[in-house]
Amino acid sequence: MDLRRGQKEPLANHATGLEFDVECYHKAALNLRYACFALGADGRLPDNRYLVYDKQSASPEQEICVTQGTFAQLFRFRIDLAKLPPAIDRLAFTVASEGAETMRHLERGFIRFLHNRSEVLKYAYDGNEFTSEHSLVICEIYRKDASWRLAAVGRGFRGGFQALVSNYGGAVLRDTSLPAVQPNDETDISQMALPPEVVARMQKLLRQTTGERQYLAPLCRSLFACVNVMPGAVSRPVRTVLVADASGSMYQMYENGRVQRAIDKLFPLAAVLHDSLSLDFWAFGAKSRQFDPIMTENVRSYSFDVSGGYERWMSMLNYQYNNEAEAMRDIMMIYASSREPVLALFITDGHLSAEWQIEEVLLKTSRFPVFWQFIGLHGSEYGVLEQVREIPGRYSANADFLKLNDIDDISETELYTRLLTSVRHWNEEVEAKRLIRE
Repeated sequence: MDLRRGQKEPLANHATGLEFDVECYHKAALNLRYACFALGADGRLPDNRYLVYDKQSASPEQEICVTQGTFAQLFRFRIDLAKLPPAIDRLAFTVASEGAETMRHLERGFIRFLHNRSEVLKYAYDGNEFTSEHSLVICEIYRKDASWRLAAVGRGFRGGFQALVSNYGGAVLRDTSLPAVQPNDETDISQMALPPEVVARMQKLLRQTTGERQYLAPLCRSLFACVNVMPGAVSRPVRTVLVADASGSMYQMYENGRVQRAIDKLFPLAAVLHDSLSLDFWAFGAKSRQFDPIMTENVRSYSFDVSGGYERWMSMLNYQYNNEAEAMRDIMMIYASSREPVLALFITDGHLSAEWQIEEVLLKTSRFPVFWQFIGLHGSEYGVLEQVREIPGRYSANADFLKLNDIDDISETELYTRLLTSVRHWNEEVEAKRLIRE
């Protein structure tokens, strides 16, 4: 049965049981995130564990599970309504654009319900039904008179995924393996159970966050709290390199200060990880080049002033396209022989020029002490980066990917916790695989 927008149907009229596969498909040049919100009678999440999406693939008792479908644009939810606790009154199935594009760019989409492998209900729609919405509430399953009904909602939502989560009274979940961190401005750095040299770096960095650099102090406090609960991340010095896409598609991100905001947030991390208290910096377009390191003296307006600023960088690097693999090879020429682990923070907005070359570089460099932490900002079509953890044949697990629409999408605490977790795992990998050449 094909449903119209706004139509409601008792599920019992179309199936004999309460187990369904729910398939969501969208044909669109969009980065999409699917989710199922299991809500109480008040329309709010009773517990964050009842938000099922790519970062949390199942509810507490496996009542709702999500998996990738047989191709990239298809996602499948497995639901067993009989297992849901009484507190769950409604399931909302949603999709959100992770980039700047809205649902108007959707060519077509549908959600369909399968019972015993047979399609019983389907609701289809396309982008002509929407304008500036970044997300959709596609349909809802809800309790009514001791039975379950389905409503084809098709309601656009102005915000993205995080706005949906907030609307339903939840919070985007951090990795459950990560420690809880509570930054505290009154924390005494000297009392932290960390190596003395790390404490000294933190104290020196904080002393430098005065005057026009005072805006760095809250970032540092958040970082220090994360380091304090994750000492394994600072067990040995790690050199940090920021590699920034300076191709034409990034122009607005530089102009509106979003790249500078990323520099502000990433600099304290680099300063705490290494005695140099600096962040090495490279930019790339068709070509790549190393610029002056980021330090407390130049961090405030680095992307606008150093070496002529971002407009000059784009000109000298040929901004017409982005050559990620060439930049990675140049980085390896400098850092492959390092006597310390290296963290390369690689900022890109996607639309990669040669995915197979990136994969080849990651494979060939997996015996060297360089870890590639790719950070997707305000982009789409990240290709191989989305599956970078699964690239086979590597000697070490030398890469990870964090996708954000904006550097402020997540709190400083969550950002630093995620990055420090990568550093901690990389330190362990370096030790176990003996990647440092003596």
